[in-house]
Amino acid sequence: MRLYFNIAKYLFIVLLMGAFLMGAWGGKLNPSVWGPLPELFVLAFPLTLAISFLILVVVLIRKSFVAALLLGACFVASIPMISTTFARPSLFRGNPSMIDPVRTIKVMSYNVHGFNAEDHRVRNRNNITMEAIIKQDADVVALQEAVYYGWNYADVPSIKPMLDTLCSMYPYRTDSRSNKVTLFSKYPFTTTELVHNQVKNTYGKLVKRTDACAYHISLPNNKSITLVNGYLSSYLLNHNERSLLTLTKQSKGDSLSLFNKFEQALSLRVRQTEQIATFIKNNPGNIIMCCDMNDVPGSYCYRLLIDAGLNDAFAEQGNGYLHTFNHQHYLFHLDHILYRGDLKPVHFERHKIGISDHYPITATFVVE
Repeated sequence: MRLYFNIAKYLFIVLLMGAFLMGAWGGKLNPSVWGPLPELFVLAFPLTLAISFLILVVVLIRKSFVAALLLGACFVASIPMISTTFARPSLFRGNPSMIDPVRTIKVMSYNVHGFNAEDHRVRNRNNITMEAIIKQDADVVALQEAVYYGWNYADVPSIKPMLDTLCSMYPYRTDSRSNKVTLFSKYPFTTTELVHNQVKNTYGKLVKRTDACAYHISLPNNKSITLVNGYLSSYLLNHNERSLLTLTKQSKGDSLSLFNKFEQALSLRVRQTEQIATFIKNNPGNIIMCCDMNDVPGSYCYRLLIDAGLNDAFAEQGNGYLHTFNHQHYLFHLDHILYRGDLKPVHFERHKIGISDHYPITATFVVE
């Protein structure tokens, strides 16, 4: 009986090690070649890390040193992914209030979920999401899902007065109703569209939607930055489909299994990211990228952008583990602020405010 127990123990540990290492390095594998399975392990990495740590403690207590050595080797091999997923706490975080504001720029990235305009429970009270944007008073606000086709925000009582306030705060704005991304800025800018997608609007009409734009922003003192705002393909899963128990089943009236949906969305996201990475490589200078990547640190798309020369503001000024998606207990880090050039992040913060299914994030940079 003891022999069978030991076999089962080591079999479990080997499987756990495989999942742990695939989560740590699966983002190196191109989904177009290897399929979407490695990406699932990358998404689950924080969970497998926590389980592995607990098992490591147990085997050490039980003095199973061989098992502890194997798990310890996995932790060492996964250090790059651990440091990407968890920002190291530091006592030397920047304090933007101590820096000349002329030298800094505060950027907000926020998937506002259409300001929840379709939610009748919030139509006749102050819109909490807009309140959050106004309160932060960032210099530049990069929004995703700010426009829902068919909605006229001027007709929504909870939105109209706050939209007027935002327009007075930010004289420079995008105004397209066919874009998935929107910019509010205190400084003038010009726009270059980067990524397009063919989608159906609320009336069933096929339209061209812009999912990523580059905004060339003129800052004071003759300085400038290019801000890339992107919304990368989501998995488009409904409430029931987000259950792991239905991952390989077909939805009622749907010809695609959820695994196939996952694969198709990931393929589109990779193509979108490749387009953005090409733009970044071909355009020197200061770049800040704000995005709802719908993907986590260490994923293949995240690594494409890092390999294009971007750095992660959260990794440098964040603290511990971050989740920006707040729906149905899926605690994923999907929203990112990346940068390159003569910029130094001095503050990063996730704000638990608003009524969107995402939390807003802000980063303050010193412009050298």
